[in-house]
Amino acid sequence: MHMGNMKFKQKGREEQAEPDGTEHGAKVATLLGCDVNDVYLAITKPKIKVGTEFVAKGMNVNQCYYSIGAMAKALFDRVFKFIVTKCNETLETGLKRASFIGVLDIAGFEIFDVSHCSMVFILVCKILPLILSYIFFPNVNIIFHQTVQRLRADLHQLL
Repeated sequence: MHMGNMKFKQKGREEQAEPDGTEHGAKVATLLGCDVNDVYLAITKPKIKVGTEFVAKGMNVNQCYYSIGAMAKALFDRVFKFIVTKCNETLETGLKRASFIGVLDIAGFEIFDVSHCSMVFILVCKILPLILSYIFFPNVNIIFHQTVQRLRADLHQLL
């Protein structure tokens, strides 16, 4: 979340981005166990290999935001795989099928053979309409029936 809040601005007239405040970058660096300057340097001037040497490549603002998105996606994917691995180690049964994660939700039980963070988001999107229908539609019916009862009472008073 903090990675998405990091801000950058163009450096003068150059095609080079620079940090626009380091508050969120400092939080990211602390969580990753890095130095804040190293985090911003890796985003604004990543090193690429050219031949046998490494060269720092300047990035513009849009490229920096794209890099942050890619880093966040990779980080979430690795954390999710780590959690799946730990769950699988805990639930080890000795059966042939060794890598799975089960999710029990309102709609039923899902088993992911190859688990990715995006699969959880897809699952949430699939069950969200069901959740909303359980939460909101009963309340709409209650409000409707209460309104009808009040209208009937008002009508009886008028007659």
